Amino acid sequence: MAKRQDIRQDETGDLYINTTTGDFEIVESDAQHVGDILEAVSGDYKEFPLIGLNLFQYQNSTGQQQKLEKEIRTQISADGYRVTKIVIPENLENLQDLEVYADGPEL
Repeated sequence: MAKRQDIRQDETGDLYINTTTGDFEIVESDAQHVGDILEAVSGDYKEFPLIGLNLFQYQNSTGQQQKLEKEIRTQISADGYRVTKIVIPENLENLQDLEVYADGPEL
């Protein structure tokens, strides 16, 4: 099965430039794509205006795990991924604590 590839991003989401070669790197990007969808706000992608969860609105929230899980499944599935597991802490203080496992689409 072919994997999606894209230009590598650094930990802040900016384009990564290899300091040795001075060039971009092409990497498997399924995790990047899932992260981009979760962080995007609806309308960020003009070609697909409904894509985007705006995960930041759930930061420091409690009691919204079911709603958030449903929204994650909907958004990730719309991009062709199959969500296998979602782990949402009871109080989502740090967005890095959210875990989403998804199988990428066959290309």
